[in-house]
Amino acid sequence: PRARAPRVRAAVRDLPLRLAGGVATARAAVADGPRALAGDFVISTGSDTAVRVSESLASVPGAAKPQDLLPYGETRAQLRAASFAGTLFENLPGGLADTEADGIIGAPLLARWRLRFDFPGGKLLLAPAG
Repeated sequence: PRARAPRVRAAVRDLPLRLAGGVATARAAVADGPRALAGDFVISTGSDTAVRVSESLASVPGAAKPQDLLPYGETRAQLRAASFAGTLFENLPGGLADTEADGIIGAPLLARWRLRFDFPGGKLLLAPAG
């Protein structure tokens, strides 16, 4: 028999979870002020930046070296807003990512929740951290 995970005793929000290219994605949206993008973002607990946008979808006007915004690059962009799991985040660090998804939601943003990936059920369960 398969062991079951313990029940979560806090208010839990569940989001549809999709697999794209072998990675877990969920819906999110980002905006830099005049432009907004909504789509499927990779859920990455190991990413060092709150949000990264696919370099194929983003534009970086005025940036001398946009590649510096990729992971391990020298700089970070500032995003006006991001929306994930019904929560609005404002003025957060961002960057670019070489990904087939629309972007990446990283650990600094995910840290507000305890996460449970229910792959058979196609859900991401989020409970408040702490």
